[in-house]
Amino acid sequence: MVQYHTGKQIHESKAAYKLAIRAMLEMKLYAQKLSKENDITIALARTPAETTAQRFAVSDLLHEEYKSKAATVIKGDLAAALQQIGKTKDLPIYYTNGTHVAVNADITLPERIGYEHTFFPVVDGGNILHIWLGEGSSRPEGLMDFAMQLAKNTQVGYFAFTRDMTVCTAEGSVSNGLHNKCPKCGSDKVQHLSRITGYLQAVEGWNAGKRQELKDRKRVEI
Repeated sequence: MVQYHTGKQIHESKAAYKLAIRAMLEMKLYAQKLSKENDITIALARTPAETTAQRFAVSDLLHEEYKSKAATVIKGDLAAALQQIGKTKDLPIYYTNGTHVAVNADITLPERIGYEHTFFPVVDGGNILHIWLGEGSSRPEGLMDFAMQLAKNTQVGYFAFTRDMTVCTAEGSVSNGLHNKCPKCGSDKVQHLSRITGYLQAVEGWNAGKRQELKDRKRVEI
């Protein structure tokens, strides 16, 4: 939304970042207003929307009025999606989810945290900070220290470290990263695991948009 209106993503300009905060605060105030008027509690929560992130992008791309506008902000492999459109709706495209910085943003992890932690006090639930780990094995002490720093010095209320894994179904071994063949025995009987929301699951069950997002993720070592 902010990229369409400002031409920049929230990590690319102060104007875009401020618009994102303003939009969330306006929704929060409206929820509070409705709560008071109707004597009920209305929460402003960020839902995972893992299917919606793809579905909205596909719907907009199929719509005559919106497709040219959507093409300027859609994430993923737009060229491949345009070639496949009309044949399937399971396209390798998606929108940035909720108040997240785009998964492929070329910024450091501390910079990503600096943007995303601002939104945690605004929403009543459902928010998560994803930390995508690389193939290397991060030191447990380093992960613990980093987690403590997050908890003590930021507004992040919920975060997850995610390491992609390849499970060899031939011998049962597990390897870091996503591989087409088992690094240990060479078998092509493998299954990929990664996080889609708050839990790990087989990548093979994801839609094309989520599998593309998996490819686009910028990973870090801690």
